[in-house]
Amino acid sequence: MTEQNRDIATVFSDAYSRCLPKVLGDQHSFLLDSLESFLTSCQNSHSQNTTLLILGPSGQVLPYSCQYTDNGKFGSSNRARIKKMVGNGKIILLDYVAEFAKSGLIRALDTLTHFGFFSDDSFHLGKFVLQEDLNPNSLESATISFILNNLKDNLRIADNSVAAVDANLSIHHASVTKLELERVYCEIFRVLQPCGLLHLGEGNVNMNYSEDKLIKIGQDLASILNSSVLIRDEREPKPDYVLTSFFEVGKYYDALPVTSKAESASLTNYLPVNVNEMGNVIISLNQRKDNTVNRLIGTITKPSEIKSALRNKGYKQITVFECAGGIIIPLIDTQMPDDIERHIIPVNRFYDEIQRRANGYSGIDDELVGQISKGIEFERGNALKGIVEFYMGESIILNTLQKVGFVDIHVTHHRTEPFYNITAKKPR
Repeated sequence: MTEQNRDIATVFSDAYSRCLPKVLGDQHSFLLDSLESFLTSCQNSHSQNTTLLILGPSGQVLPYSCQYTDNGKFGSSNRARIKKMVGNGKIILLDYVAEFAKSGLIRALDTLTHFGFFSDDSFHLGKFVLQEDLNPNSLESATISFILNNLKDNLRIADNSVAAVDANLSIHHASVTKLELERVYCEIFRVLQPCGLLHLGEGNVNMNYSEDKLIKIGQDLASILNSSVLIRDEREPKPDYVLTSFFEVGKYYDALPVTSKAESASLTNYLPVNVNEMGNVIISLNQRKDNTVNRLIGTITKPSEIKSALRNKGYKQITVFECAGGIIIPLIDTQMPDDIERHIIPVNRFYDEIQRRANGYSGIDDELVGQISKGIEFERGNALKGIVEFYMGESIILNTLQKVGFVDIHVTHHRTEPFYNITAKKPR
């Protein structure tokens, strides 16, 4: 499984983009209004910099590329409004995919070309940056440029160099943990100029429970087996990215004890545990990292006894492989009360609301309703396992923004769920 084939926006790319005027119409409207107001004020104050950085624009570059009609369709080009918004400034589109079948920066370039953004000298194409670093201040005026950059890495943008950042429904793809969320916000804070504006688009759901569940699993296993535990979280299918956490016996953790790659390599005497791409937690009892083989740990000597101990701590779905000396439990257990209350119910509520909005096309485009319904159920199934769409709850986001240093933080909820907007500023 790859990341591209477990997300609704890529697997059902066409249906997903076609339904956005109804599913995200009010959220997109607020996005453009807030950015337009801010960037226009920058021009009126004779600011030397009106660079807009868009993180994760997707192949359709919505809502920038085109207007939405009253009946939820795509209308005419949004070129004139966007040109007025940035004036003689610049737009940088930054994403982690250069090109594949249904998305990527190449697709974004094709979309903007289709809607006439590079016609009549409205905008002209700047650099398409794949390898070299880029200082936006060195770009020509009224230029749209593209940068290949994974949000899990540092932004390839100079300090204090952009007036506004839009991260609309993108950061949750790059922040599985609260620590990673803080790192992304720190990078945005760094590249914003003083008084610069951040716009966030977020899903009104907290899917961070999987981080708390990993803490519980690590602590429980360390206690049951009287052994340190190293958890390798491989839910994100990227060869260069593995989240590693180390749990010591007798310690209580209120945050995930993340360890670096170098630190992990130096550790010994621990039980290895892997979380795979499907959200299965694999406990390898006969592979303790102390150069011994086929040796179980502590006073418990049989997988069946460990299963019993796990059941006493509330785990319900446990599979034992006696001959292999292994145990598998799901990261999200559909029979555990906490998992149901804190993850399964909120996730279902979130996708039910997306479906309700998509049903607005019933009688108008029933084929679209059918396609997007399939996409919603596909992504819902993965989200319920804790392997995609790592939305943080509103309180986590606001606390992290404040911790990083943002001020003038405002939250805007719309008449109905499931998406909302946040704006924040870098202080002077």
